[in-house]
Amino acid sequence: MVLDPLTALSVAGTVVQFVDFSTKVLIKSHELFTSVTGASDVNRQLEFIASEILKLTTKVSRPLQLEGAPEGSTEDEQALVDLCHECSLDSKDLLNRLERLRVKKDGKLRKWQSLQKAIEAAWAKDEVDLLVTRLSGFKEMINMRVLIGLRCAENRDLFD
Repeated sequence: MVLDPLTALSVAGTVVQFVDFSTKVLIKSHELFTSVTGASDVNRQLEFIASEILKLTTKVSRPLQLEGAPEGSTEDEQALVDLCHECSLDSKDLLNRLERLRVKKDGKLRKWQSLQKAIEAAWAKDEVDLLVTRLSGFKEMINMRVLIGLRCAENRDLFD
């Protein structure tokens, strides 16, 4: 059977994509299998970052929530609390997703579980990337709100 050049090129491209995907999954599977924690290096770093963001957003928003009733807070303070809350939700979501991609240490079928988790990680990559992007956006907005709040507080002190 002879294929026309375009069909042959399409088949060759598909084979290359399949081999590339399979290679990446096998490398990730090996990394998960040999990992002491059951998570890839990238996922461990993301877990650390997400947990730190969770701690920091709690530290930033807690004093604003404790100062008084919501009607006593300024619009900027309430916006900062809301940003911190949304950021915390995304951090928790990312931590949950990363936990589901972790290989359990005590499994007898650890090799198969590593392969399964590597495939799941490949499928969940877009979702994880979206959460990381959202957290980055929240970080920028929180930074901006804090800087503006400091600047406004500084200006009020000059006029008082």
